Amino acid sequence: MEAVATNVPYESTPLAVAYRISAIEFNLDPI
Repeated sequence: MEAVATNVPYESTPLAVAYRISAIEFNLDPI
């Protein structure tokens, strides 16, 4: 997920919300 996050501007996409929420739920480090 990290490699994808660095290549895709999640911050400007709705996926950013889902990614960060899932990261918080799974105790991961969102980028």
